[in-house]
Amino acid sequence: MRPRSTWLLVVLLGCGTPSRHLTTRVVDDPMVLPDRMLSMGLLAQFSERPWGQFVTGGVPVINYGLSDRLELASVLSLRWAILDDAPLPLESVRRPDRLSLAVRAGAQGIGLAGAEGFAILPVASVEVRKHLGERTLASLTALWEGQWVEDPVRRLDPYGSDLLPHSSRLSQVTVAADVFRQLGDHVALGAGASIHQLQRCTLPSCEWAARGGDLWVGPHVRPWRWLTLAPHLFGGGRYRPAGHPVQSPDERLVSFSNSVSWLGTTVSVTFNW
Repeated sequence: MRPRSTWLLVVLLGCGTPSRHLTTRVVDDPMVLPDRMLSMGLLAQFSERPWGQFVTGGVPVINYGLSDRLELASVLSLRWAILDDAPLPLESVRRPDRLSLAVRAGAQGIGLAGAEGFAILPVASVEVRKHLGERTLASLTALWEGQWVEDPVRRLDPYGSDLLPHSSRLSQVTVAADVFRQLGDHVALGAGASIHQLQRCTLPSCEWAARGGDLWVGPHVRPWRWLTLAPHLFGGGRYRPAGHPVQSPDERLVSFSNSVSWLGTTVSVTFNW
């Protein structure tokens, strides 16, 4: 999607009035944004990946509530809250569900990838949440992220320095568990762990190329209901199958570590209106 088209869509979506506003308590957020609510954010990262090699980057995030149960996630995918146990406004006649369940399907990006032609980054996920009292929220997420290009190009090096497989067609399956504890009306503390597996194919049906995991901890601060700040510390690692990747005899021999680790920080800023 072109930048001008994206910003035009943002302007049009932001013209509506949401059905209701978020509170300053992060653990009380519904599974998807309320109807007609627009969320825009930026996730920035600084890390050593692996040790001694610094990596920086930023990812914009745009979400929009199509209804109180359906959300436009990252512009190109849909997220549907089948169940939601989040607290409801006092005027609501509906009772919260026993737990929260949401599914997501769509893409994270579509475009042209040079000589590889048309490219798409499909995504699908299932998330379960449960409120444990008034201050604690626990969640479990299963996520699939793919990469597909029209004309794959063979890469000379099988892996990058962080053991990310070099492949035109790629997929990653992640399982993550997170927990949040509301410390006050404006601050919640979160922590989580995840494991992931990468394959050199769009669908996770081929042999695995790398496995790893991450841990994170950090506060979520919401001074006003329209602004959320979330600095996180994280650490993790990744390893590859034993043995040396098969390479053509005409190519230079490249050696790879069996495992790598990293440490870093992320900061996200999110506006809701």
